[in-house]
Amino acid sequence: MTDHAPTSSTARALRPDIQGLRALAVVAVILDHAIGWPLGGFVGVDVFFVISGFLITGLLLRDLERTGRVSFRDFYAKRMRRILPAALVVLAVTAGVGFVVFNVTRAWQTVWDAVYSLVFVANWRFAAQGTDYFHASDAVSPLQHFWSLSVEEQFYLVWPGLVMLLLLLLPAALRRGAPASASASGAGSASARASVSASRMRAVRIVVGVAAAIVVAASFGWAVVQTGSDPTVAYFSTLTRAWELALGAVLAAALPLLLRLPSVLRAVLGWVGLAGIVASFFVIDGGSTPFPGPGAALPVVATAVLIAGGVGGGRQRHLFPLTNPVSVFVGDMSYSLYLWHFPVIVFFAVLLPTPGPTTTGIVLATIGALALVSYFLVEQPLHRSPLLRSFRVAAPGDPEQSPPPDARDGASSGAGGGAGRTGTRYGSGSAAARTGTRYGSAASPAVSARPAGRGSTGASAPAVPSTSAGSDEGAAPNTGTRYGGGAATTRPAGWTPGSLYSPASAQRLRPGNPRAAARPTAARPAGEGPAGSAAAAGATSAGAAPSAGSAAAGAAAAAAGASPAGAPPRPHTDPAARASEAAPRAGDAGRPPSSASDATTALARESATASATSGATAASTTDVTTASASAAATTPPTPPARVRTPAEARAARRAAWGAWRERFGTQFLLSGSGLVVVVVLLALVLQFTVRGGAPLAQFDFGGGGADTPSDSSQVADPTPILQGALQEALGATEWPNLTPSLDQVMSRTSSDNPARACFDPGSTPDFGRCTWGSGSAPNHMYLVGDSTAMAYAPAFKKLAEQSGGQWRITTIGMYGCRFTDVLVKNDGAGVMDSCPQRKADVAARISADAPQLVVVSNAYALGNAASGSPLSASALIASTAKEMSKYNVPGRIVYLAPPPLGADLGTCYSPVTGPSACAVAVDGAWHDFENAAESTAAASGDHAISSLPFSCWNEMCPAFAGTLPMKYDETHLTVAFSESLSAILRYDFASLGLM
Repeated sequence: MTDHAPTSSTARALRPDIQGLRALAVVAVILDHAIGWPLGGFVGVDVFFVISGFLITGLLLRDLERTGRVSFRDFYAKRMRRILPAALVVLAVTAGVGFVVFNVTRAWQTVWDAVYSLVFVANWRFAAQGTDYFHASDAVSPLQHFWSLSVEEQFYLVWPGLVMLLLLLLPAALRRGAPASASASGAGSASARASVSASRMRAVRIVVGVAAAIVVAASFGWAVVQTGSDPTVAYFSTLTRAWELALGAVLAAALPLLLRLPSVLRAVLGWVGLAGIVASFFVIDGGSTPFPGPGAALPVVATAVLIAGGVGGGRQRHLFPLTNPVSVFVGDMSYSLYLWHFPVIVFFAVLLPTPGPTTTGIVLATIGALALVSYFLVEQPLHRSPLLRSFRVAAPGDPEQSPPPDARDGASSGAGGGAGRTGTRYGSGSAAARTGTRYGSAASPAVSARPAGRGSTGASAPAVPSTSAGSDEGAAPNTGTRYGGGAATTRPAGWTPGSLYSPASAQRLRPGNPRAAARPTAARPAGEGPAGSAAAAGATSAGAAPSAGSAAAGAAAAAAGASPAGAPPRPHTDPAARASEAAPRAGDAGRPPSSASDATTALARESATASATSGATAASTTDVTTASASAAATTPPTPPARVRTPAEARAARRAAWGAWRERFGTQFLLSGSGLVVVVVLLALVLQFTVRGGAPLAQFDFGGGGADTPSDSSQVADPTPILQGALQEALGATEWPNLTPSLDQVMSRTSSDNPARACFDPGSTPDFGRCTWGSGSAPNHMYLVGDSTAMAYAPAFKKLAEQSGGQWRITTIGMYGCRFTDVLVKNDGAGVMDSCPQRKADVAARISADAPQLVVVSNAYALGNAASGSPLSASALIASTAKEMSKYNVPGRIVYLAPPPLGADLGTCYSPVTGPSACAVAVDGAWHDFENAAESTAAASGDHAISSLPFSCWNEMCPAFAGTLPMKYDETHLTVAFSESLSAILRYDFASLGLM
């Protein structure tokens, strides 16, 4: 592999491998959520965690190196500019669209999801819902993907402060060591300061690396433990995910070691890491792989290996799947892609419920279009805005601090036949065009108050925040322009700030000219002087050709962190900090990133490496500490920062906002127009594709139901009346006025079930409180089971109360706890701990009471034993029979089937859909359970009652019957509908001779 120094065209993307890695991760996540392939695509989130930990910790270390401390205000201001603008738009739009697409209950749930997401605690909300038995099967939130952003922000709420606290462990001499930017009064003191600063940074990196390694070990261990005991909470928990971010932090702290890796080994590591990430997409199965511990180890470690392989490298052309322009551009937009993809997928699941290539194409196109508009209209402009930036301090070298030399020698350089345009107002992307540009960077043009060379005196606008990450995220500025520009200056080494520059002076200062040695020369990082390709291009245009000797000198200066002439000194004495600047910038959301310019910035260390690779072998063997001291001795003092007056600060802020508007005005217009086009096209597509109001065409509504007289009291069997209501519901084209409404029952769930407390986990409730009817009734019946039995409890309560004092009925069990001999695994909070004891207590009580009848009802759904082994329908029914044998009431057991699985009301019930969208066919698993129950009951002399006659018509099950909603979710009957079944159940028991 051949590394190369950044030029004006490449300074923007020195780590395209990370941008491509972001693209790979976000595409995997989107495809997994949209089409279910690749099966493990969801691990792209773990890839983002590692990237984020690497970048953010690198940012903290660079701040520590420059200033000796971490500015929490600047750090969190950068995070807010990076995260909040696009996130706020997505949250607001999703919450608003929810009231158009969703039912009222789900819409308000989405609003609360947005609130929790906004304050970055969404992961704990979704973890709590996932362990709430009656919400675990709720329709997925369109904002559920915000859990990962919450994990990151919680980590970064703690990590910077922890780093600063850990630095207190350093010896006092190192804690007080002057930052590398301190001015030097002499060669000896400068050398000493450089040595102290280098030692300080080595100690800082050791402390941070050890702390991060401890977090990795502790968090990974806890992830393994909690994944085994509570996988739902483990998936969303910050405590089980912190190790992934901390591993990235370890990489950032270990950069000095990673810089020693040979180029060939770096290339191998890149491909090995990429192979491991891609493999994880296909070998990890969310349904069977313990995740995140230890299942996430493969993608996390593979990502760390890939990032380590790219440290100190240039464009890494060998890693073409990640470094090609398409991958880099998708990586630029990955944050917007991630934010928009899940709301679009969830909304279209309601609008276009029938899957297929057309639906998938519409979904993916909508995601891409919204992400593009969001990126150019919201994310990029607001990230680069002066918002939350301080204008109180004029940086060293600001026009307010010293006269700009560019303004004095503009005529000469401007006449250099392409050497530069000193008087240009807006920066350009090329080195030659950027010479003398007053503000801006190679990636982002910026505006000065007045063009240099045209009478500009002192009062200039501050730089518009550059799209190169350096200006925003604390990286060293791209040198060559006066303020953080990305292109290298065309002035040769030896030029002194404040002196005139012309082609003649360039000739005098050419390396090798004896006259050049008489002038003091500020050390220049490689890539910014003759050794760097960008500077070489500029110097060549001015008549100064680079030489091998100057290349070596430039590389040594780069290792020392010296500043180019005419720009604020580069304080880097730690080469690893400079190398980390090749990475995408760390103001990033970690999940998907910001722009490519956000992700990359020119860095002296990589330039020095490239120079050494191209022939300056002396620089590659230079001792870093010695070079640092030498550079510090020759670096001119930095003028102290000046605090602006309030009026000056306000003027500077106004000028910055004006420059920002000029820069992004056209982009706003184009992006806004694109948004209008996207909305119009989407409306047209939905107009021709959204369906759901038509009746189900496959049914013959003219027959199939029995004729019934209008007076239902004359009918012995009330089932035909209900069958007629079910048939009518299946033919409805509009939602009727239901009492209670579906919105009401969905919001209440089981809270108004009178027997709810008799089925809660925990200690066994008092049996007397769970018994209905007359206490002196001669007959006693028990209803036991899981939550399906609880859903039937209102019917049995009404049956007891209307029995004329003949029956008392005890309804008891536990939701999530199937009354089977084998313990069936369930993730509900407290279920696995309480279930065995509850079943034992019920069995003992029934055996002692010897009731006339015991009705058992469990879910007809496949499951796994506590050991993880799968259980078939016949095995579960056989295990139920074995549990019933403990009651010692042979011939008096009734297997009451639960209603077949219904539709997901959160998705199908909507203002834009009709009742037919919520009608579902009886699933095959239900029939397997029913057949097994009937066979078992017949073999033991017991009884079985099917729920099909009062739930479905001709194998199709609607969401309501008459004016009653049947269920409040996919499984459980509403209280109102359950009570209406009491007459039918009485008839069924009587027909079996049991009542």
